[in-house]
Amino acid sequence: MFYLKHLAKLFIGISLGISLFMIFSCDKQDDVEFNLIYSGLFPDSDTVNYIFPPHKYKITLNFQPDIIYYYTIDGNEPSEESGILYEPETGILLDAGNYNVKVALYHNGILADSVASNRYIICSADVINLIMTNEQEQLVYDSRGVRVEINDPYAEFEYRGKKYVLDKLSTRGESTLDYRRKSFSVHLDEQVQIENREYSGSFHSLKDFKLVSMVHDYTYIENRIAMGLLQKLNLWNLFYKYVEVRINNHTLGVYMLIEDPEDYAIDKLGSEYILRRGYQGTIYKYEYKPSIYLIPNDEYVKAFNNIYSYITLYDNDAMFDSLASIMNINNYFRKMAVDYLLKNGDLTDEIYFYSQVSDHKIYYQIIPWDYDDIFADNPHEVGRDWGMGKLFGVRSYQSVEDIKNDVGDRLIFSIEDDLDYIIAKDDYLYSRYKSILEEVINNLDNNDIESIFSSLKKELKPFYNNSQIIEQSAYDRDPASYELYLQNYSDKLDFIIQRRAEIVSKLN
Repeated sequence: MFYLKHLAKLFIGISLGISLFMIFSCDKQDDVEFNLIYSGLFPDSDTVNYIFPPHKYKITLNFQPDIIYYYTIDGNEPSEESGILYEPETGILLDAGNYNVKVALYHNGILADSVASNRYIICSADVINLIMTNEQEQLVYDSRGVRVEINDPYAEFEYRGKKYVLDKLSTRGESTLDYRRKSFSVHLDEQVQIENREYSGSFHSLKDFKLVSMVHDYTYIENRIAMGLLQKLNLWNLFYKYVEVRINNHTLGVYMLIEDPEDYAIDKLGSEYILRRGYQGTIYKYEYKPSIYLIPNDEYVKAFNNIYSYITLYDNDAMFDSLASIMNINNYFRKMAVDYLLKNGDLTDEIYFYSQVSDHKIYYQIIPWDYDDIFADNPHEVGRDWGMGKLFGVRSYQSVEDIKNDVGDRLIFSIEDDLDYIIAKDDYLYSRYKSILEEVINNLDNNDIESIFSSLKKELKPFYNNSQIIEQSAYDRDPASYELYLQNYSDKLDFIIQRRAEIVSKLN
């Protein structure tokens, strides 16, 4: 048995030596190890790589000065006659497309018998160019604290070589209006096909959407993290994607394109009424488009107001049943659970209610919105009496301890809105919420969380590879950098995994 083992090892060693010689045979007087050079020739790259036209994708080979490199990008065998001489200063530049890059090596006139090859899929990352007059462009940059609508003349929307008429282009967002890099509301006269985040060749049709500048998020990851978690829990069906936004081909940097909730609910789901909640149980804004049921607008308003009426009229299971008859209270609990996991500091007005109708009865579904203030030290109500619900008297909290003194140590991050407050105060509602919180935590294990972060990294990487895009962060609240992004990415991933573990221990 000992003899057979050694014989097998000898045979494998001889076979391997013959194979290497056949592939990398060269003059024995030459001491260059071609096989070692080949093994590390190409830099690591993703399966799919992205460029921002007119920029090209650059491959920088691991170059040795005494070696001459010839390459092809079409799969043909490279040589002095048929290849392109590799210049280290230039690298190999590729436009969007599929490539089989092959490299041949020469040293002292000796050509290796084989070539190194690597396949590259290069995609055009999404670039949105807003075309307007120079005066309008400057107005967007210079205006502060006021909404600007570009309509005289109307701007154009350019995407992948095609121009669209902009029925409406306006700046948006209460806080982002104070920055040079504005967020925008976009309404097109026809649908544009935006490629899905996976760059899979499938597209999403959009006419109305937001271009969110993320000026308060110094590494551009917070909204994306929240949307990934919400999507995993079936609480988020809006299309979203990182894009580059330009005005007259001058880059504004990285943006998050998000499908408009009102367009999604009314045009795609057939809802006739959608509202964004305001403070103190009010309606901040709404969209009403009766088409089938012809229910008067006042009835939709009344149905929403009933939510806040029921929480003052009932308690325990009667309150739960009343709320469940008019809204998807379990999905509202799920949103609260995500808010608790992410420590969502900005709560009350960051949610839409849209109507469904059955037997002429109004029922509200929810769309969570605008997770740009997560990982907060304190909930929104601490030190902000102006936003507090008033149905249960005057409430004022100057610290988290004040909140605990009021509702106890509940597993709820914010009680700013009266609905969230009564869920924390009412033992029966809280028990129902707590069971949903446990469901949410069980449905978001560490593998799910890591997968969401991995997708984020893949989507955002090409933007950090483009220095011109990231340089625009100088106009944000805090400048970004690749190093800060990597650190924040790691910190937030660790935070969510650790916080999930803490919640599990509290539930047990």
